[in-house]
Amino acid sequence: MIIYFMFFIFYKFLFFFPDFLNIQRESFRNFLKNDFILELSKIKTIVNSKKLTINFFCENYKFFTPIFNIEKSISLSRTYCSRFYIPVRATIIFL
Repeated sequence: MIIYFMFFIFYKFLFFFPDFLNIQRESFRNFLKNDFILELSKIKTIVNSKKLTINFFCENYKFFTPIFNIEKSISLSRTYCSRFYIPVRATIIFL
């Protein structure tokens, strides 16, 4: 009985959101294009007990090509992901 109920909920969900995957993709693409740099720029500097300072240069971020393509990731049961690079400057203050 519970299984039928789960299928009912699942199909009802698909009926109301037929393009759910496309909505997620577009939302994530929008985040990467517009909001990613904004969120990174909120943490310009990290200070550790006033001896180590780390500055982020967020405007120079770069994404790398994923190691595996989507099909290879699925066949290897690996996560489809991409690495990104943010230049930083670390400063040690000696008193």
